[in-house]
Amino acid sequence: MGNQMVMVDSNVDYQTNEAAILVVALAWVLALGSVILAAIILCGWRGAKQVVFDWWHWRVTFYCR
Repeated sequence: MGNQMVMVDSNVDYQTNEAAILVVALAWVLALGSVILAAIILCGWRGAKQVVFDWWHWRVTFYCR
């Protein structure tokens, strides 16, 4: 038994698959950015005091200052 706990098969070409992570991250950034932009448009430059996002019903509630 060697010193390694995990043995790598040299016959297999390993590569990383990060496409799903990048798509989810991009969707999160777009959703967050659009909520921030909507808060500025609806509540003015001072922004919202609180933003409540209901994931179950896909509803966003803005409480302005």
